[in-house]
Order: sequence, then structure tokens, then C-alpha cells
Amino acid sequence: MRWTSYAFVALLVSPAARAGALAQVVHGLGQATGSNAQPAPPAGAGTPSWTGAFAESVAPGYPAGVVPAGVAPPPATGPDVTLQVSFGVMSVHDSDGAVALEVGFVHDDFGLVVRGRSFFEAQSTGSTLRLDLGSIQAAFRAISSGEADLWLEGGVGGVATIDDIHAYGAVAGARIERKLFGDVSVRAAAHYYFLADGVRLLELGGGLRLTCIEVAYRLFDFNVGPPLHGPELSLALTF
Repeated sequence: MRWTSYAFVALLVSPAARAGALAQVVHGLGQATGSNAQPAPPAGAGTPSWTGAFAESVAPGYPAGVVPAGVAPPPATGPDVTLQVSFGVMSVHDSDGAVALEVGFVHDDFGLVVRGRSFFEAQSTGSTLRLDLGSIQAAFRAISSGEADLWLEGGVGGVATIDDIHAYGAVAGARIERKLFGDVSVRAAAHYYFLADGVRLLELGGGLRLTCIEVAYRLFDFNVGPPLHGPELSLALTF
């Protein structure tokens, strides 16, 4: 419960006005993309940087699609698709926080994952700065040992702010999931974003999941500003 309190308090309580890590990242993005809309850091802030399918029954001696009385038709079959949904809240060091949503579809060893995350930080002007990070990635399970799965991922992603600063490009990475015992598992992931205008982002994360609750620590290291990092509490559901 201490992690839960820490994450929610950080998200709901407005800190003192300051040029936090997010402001520096956004300023750095503005400089890299050549946008004039980036917020300038206050004086003294330091160096700115921021589907079942229908099965037709055929019985001997009967027309196709006709099932004789007393004969049960075969059950419908279809692709076995798993839906995974996760929602999380994160407390960001030297900033305010972030919220995250992830939706994934898995069929056998193939998957599609859509991820979105919004960082926010109160400014000295009374406004709130926001940075959105998102991606759509295809996934392939390269290793499955029963106890551990290794997924390789790749696709497109990007960042954007409410000040019309944006950069898009490619993203690639991997994640591993290993069952420890019972409903407890450990998870880790690493992704690298190759964005326009030379913007780069390294995303790292790892945590422990018990049934549908996951406690993790995540880091988002932009090459245009200080890293955004901190603990995250997530609710993950599988359908």
C-alpha cells in the first residue's frame, strides 16, 4: 500500500512551481525539432534539455449444410485471440507524474501492442505541461519455455506536446516475462525510439506482478533532457 499511496499522492498533489524534469525535456524537444512553441525554462533552471469462424456441417447422404435430426452440429471454431489491457499511474522524480494505458492482442506467438503514456507537470504560470508518448508495435514470441517468454517488438512511435512540439519515428525492443511461483511473475522490458530531428529515447522498465497488480520502476531517458523515472502501479487484465 505504500507504493499505491506514493503514486497517487504524487499525481494528485500539486508541487511547488518549478522547472522540473519534464519542462527541460520539452524545451530540449523544441530545440531539436526547431519549434518556436517550446516553453522557456525560468531563470536559474539550469541547462534546458525535458473472430468464431462458421463451420459448415456435412453429413453423408445429406446436402451440404443440412444436419439430420438427432445429429449435433460440430462446435464453432475460431482463432484463439487474447486481449490484454493495462492501466497505470506513475510518480516521476523531479516532476509530477504520468498515466499509462496499454492494449495488446495475442494469437499464438504473434501479437499487436498499442501503448500510450502522458506525463504532466505544473508550471510557474499556473498551467500544466503535458508530454504524450505513444507507439503501435507488432510482437513475436521468440522464446517460450513454459516458465519464461521472450517477445521481440517493433513498430512506429512518437512524442507530442500541447505546445505542438512533436517527433515521430521507429521503435524497437524486447520484453521478457518469467513466472516465479503461483500467480507471481517478474517482467522486464527495453525499447529504443529513433525519432525525427535526431531525438532519441531509451525506455527501460521492470517489476513484479501478482495476479493483476503490478509494481514496477520505469525510466524514459531522452537525449534532449534529463531522464523521467519513478515507480509505477498498474492494474492488468486479461480477457
